Amino acid sequence: MTSTSHDLSLDDLIVLDGLAVQFEKALSKADPTNIESVLASAPDHIKTALFSELIALELSYRRRTHHATPLQQSYYTRFPQYKDIIDEAYSEQGIPQPDKTERVIDGYLLQRQLGRGGMGVVYQALDLHLNRTVALKMLSADCISGEQLSRFQTESRVLAKLDHHNVLKIHAVGYWHDQPYLVLEYADGGSLADRLAQGPLGLQDTLQLMTALVDAVTFLHEQTLIHRDLKPSNILFTQDGTVKIADFGLVRDSFSDACHTHADSQLGTPAYMAPEQLNADMGVASPASDIFSLGAIMHHMLTGTVPYAGLAVSDMVSALSSQRPVPVQHLQQGGIPASFARICRRCLKKEPAQRYPSAAALSADLQRLQQGLRISPLPLFWQSVLGQSRKLAATVAVFVLGAVLMASFQYSATDTEPGFMSSERLGRLPPETLALLREGTAVENASVDNTSTENSPLAMTLLDGNTLPGVSLKAPLGLALHDERYLAIADTLNNRILLLDLQSGELSRLAGNGDASYAGDGGPAINSTLNTPGALTFDPDGNLYVADRRNHTIRVIDPTGTIQTLTGFNGCLAPTTLSSRPYLCHPTDIATPDNMATPGGQGYYVADGFHQRIRHQQNNVVMTTILDASEAGYDAVEARPFAPFPRAIEYSDGRLYFLDASAGTLNALDEQDGIEQIASGFFHPTALAIDHNGYLYVSDASNVPITRVNPANGHTTMLTATALFGDPDQAYSVDSLAIDSTGNLFFTSLTDNSLRMVPSAQLTRWLSETTADDLSPRLARHTDRVSDSLSEITAFSYVGFPYQLLMTDITARLGFDLIMENGFDSDSRINLTNYPLTGRDMLAVSCFFIGAQCGIEGNRLIVASPEQYDNFTGVPPLSLPDIVTRIENASALPETWREALRRTYDMSRSDSRTFGEFLAFIEQESVIEFELNASAEEFRNASYHLEHEYRLSDLLVTMILARDISFHFVANPDRLQIGYQPNNND
Repeated sequence: MTSTSHDLSLDDLIVLDGLAVQFEKALSKADPTNIESVLASAPDHIKTALFSELIALELSYRRRTHHATPLQQSYYTRFPQYKDIIDEAYSEQGIPQPDKTERVIDGYLLQRQLGRGGMGVVYQALDLHLNRTVALKMLSADCISGEQLSRFQTESRVLAKLDHHNVLKIHAVGYWHDQPYLVLEYADGGSLADRLAQGPLGLQDTLQLMTALVDAVTFLHEQTLIHRDLKPSNILFTQDGTVKIADFGLVRDSFSDACHTHADSQLGTPAYMAPEQLNADMGVASPASDIFSLGAIMHHMLTGTVPYAGLAVSDMVSALSSQRPVPVQHLQQGGIPASFARICRRCLKKEPAQRYPSAAALSADLQRLQQGLRISPLPLFWQSVLGQSRKLAATVAVFVLGAVLMASFQYSATDTEPGFMSSERLGRLPPETLALLREGTAVENASVDNTSTENSPLAMTLLDGNTLPGVSLKAPLGLALHDERYLAIADTLNNRILLLDLQSGELSRLAGNGDASYAGDGGPAINSTLNTPGALTFDPDGNLYVADRRNHTIRVIDPTGTIQTLTGFNGCLAPTTLSSRPYLCHPTDIATPDNMATPGGQGYYVADGFHQRIRHQQNNVVMTTILDASEAGYDAVEARPFAPFPRAIEYSDGRLYFLDASAGTLNALDEQDGIEQIASGFFHPTALAIDHNGYLYVSDASNVPITRVNPANGHTTMLTATALFGDPDQAYSVDSLAIDSTGNLFFTSLTDNSLRMVPSAQLTRWLSETTADDLSPRLARHTDRVSDSLSEITAFSYVGFPYQLLMTDITARLGFDLIMENGFDSDSRINLTNYPLTGRDMLAVSCFFIGAQCGIEGNRLIVASPEQYDNFTGVPPLSLPDIVTRIENASALPETWREALRRTYDMSRSDSRTFGEFLAFIEQESVIEFELNASAEEFRNASYHLEHEYRLSDLLVTMILARDISFHFVANPDRLQIGYQPNNND
């Protein structure tokens, strides 16, 4: 025993010996147990004596097994209270130390200590052979053994050959009594961390410094080396101001993971490290990791803070390794030029594929910025528009022209940015359609009065059933734009999301495999399932938010194409707010402010339509309700007898705008000012968009389907259906909107399942200023067509509509006044798109599905429950067409089958939940047998739940009219053959 244990009792000595034996066994088995962990388990009064035993055992073991002996200084750092014991242990082991008077190591005179950390200690030293000042880094041997020493030697030789004026030169590598050290070029001008401690750098200094740093990183990457630890403290300066990158991955790659637990090995670095370096599930370190670090350094130089400023190291690591985008709101403040901010944002993309493809590409954009040229927001995109010699001032003028800019686009199939939202290619727009899109022109000679049947539409058709062979939209209910280039489309009844590249014209399937179900979270979106996806929204970092309506969830697809659920569950329950992931019910829209990803930022907003609430989800905060239809003070509550609330929302400049579908109003919600009505008089508003000037665009299911509203004064500007579609006789609907920064307006229509675009120049030209009081003409033409509309065949389109909204929409469309029994209730909804029905058949089918009796009395439609119907009117209720008239060869039906068709069946006894189960129930209860054609096989599992008593003929005719199904009688054996009607939707 040493002198430090002489006063211990026998019991204490037994405990000490036991701990020492365990430590020695751990050393022999290469167990990672260290001295600190053993001391932590010992009683305080024996720790001094125990430390003396443990250091002696460790030093002896390392010398005996030829492991590198730790530098004495490293023990001082770890155990400063035991300095005398450490000196005694080294003396007893006969381990030499640097001369205490001259401190010379292999010809290098150590002059002063420059820094110390868990990886070692750095000295300013004089090279006695060449008479030059160097930096000598003595590496800690605690983490070096066997194979790692060989790896260190090999990699050191490679790095020592590097020669670049912005890379700190390695002069030599050596060993002093098995202790590795590096001799480095001496940079005596301080570090970037020292400069940033004084605040942000100027724009010019930042640009000059970034140019030098990126040049050095480009050189390293060309040598197939990755730095892995770029941060301000590793960026040094010489006396004349030359920047030098130091500590470029050598130590990090050469030592075991245990080294990384030392106090200084990662302190402060997570804020500069790429997500894939912190979370292996997000990828592996690559040159793109260095580009992320450069972006974080650039952010610090421009703003004076790191992106995740204010977070603890553990929280910072968690934020960086999550799927949330890096917050960049500080780049939008303080007068930082947009081009500079855009370069920084691209470097900071969470997904490596979304960053610059190389350091050389980043360097090229920095050079363009320095020369006043326009940078490239996407590869080859704007360069082809503006050319390499176009100055930034000229660029501003081009943006003002808008449509003129579109005419100069030079598209190429190779321009697609790689890695953005992995998807399955479906086809490319035809050359003539792509040419129209490039030119940004529609018809130049359309009449402004929008009444002539010879009018040509202002809008150009980009997609419909005939644009791409084998690709047709079915109830497109959502649009979203990203980077002026990628247009996401909710193909709602096909249960998928498409992505249209407006640059190349390529159309691909981004999400949803066509099945109406809920699956796929955590995996590729193209393999996921959706259920009537509706509203879409991109955030600034390319994450696409999806209102997955009948799954009752908000889901997000990140730029790699991975899908996750943000909030909501696959079910529609009470509107609880007690969970950060509460239940939603048919969410109709989502809005994402620019700073949604920042800690404590604005979060995102959800229109929880059928709960009649607007919800707010702040980052890491429980979702709250910010507006409830039942709240006192909202004057539209009493005017809400039928429709859900709200229909659509948009966020801009601190205000949340929302459409009240039932009251027909556009409103603004402000935390300070409360609710303000911006415009009223809409028939059935469906979607909302905001342009770069702050104008609001409202789509409406009327003969004035798009209205532009100035939120400052409520003035409105209208686009009629004739102006948009060129057809004064067809009542077209507009069901989703998106507008880019130059004013090009994209919209979809359920009427013909199309995607159209109005170029900016045409939109500006044909909008005529009116006031909010002029919204009344929306319904004027409907009131004159009541009788004609009942017999006319019209393409009706409804997707998941609740019965109140369904009846409100149909009656207004046909020109009726709606009288509905108070308290009448139904959970029924209807799905159909572009099905040609007469107005009378549509009313009959709708009333059948909601379990109501309906009658036409003059210009009024009476809707009531069967038991209350006679109390409202004496006119006979509407009846469905006879099924026999809908079967082409019905004359061949056996009489027993005709009798079965007239029978009433109690469907509640069957509890049928799918179409196949419904058919099986009918076969058991009657003589009728069915056969599904191949074309209808996919309909077998479709939901067709019925709970009342019905005539079989009524059930079958509603399938024909509302579900687009055909029936054909086949003899031998007798059966009804079921298939899809051939139409342009399938």
